[in-house]
Amino acid sequence: LCREVFNRARQVRDRLMTIPRRLGPICAAEKDPEVIKKLLHDAFAEALDTMASPDRYVPLGAKLAR
Repeated sequence: LCREVFNRARQVRDRLMTIPRRLGPICAAEKDPEVIKKLLHDAFAEALDTMASPDRYVPLGAKLAR
């Protein structure tokens, strides 16, 4: 179970850590703070929603219950 938690946290971390690399140049060129906030919000929402999508979600401990 600890390994599952670690792996899930690592996946979330890795996905979130790609956001600055992808959006940095776009945000640097953008002058409107509202546009930047929307870009960041959408990127974080996408990353977190992908991790929580039903087709990828396996409840913690599910492997133990099999």
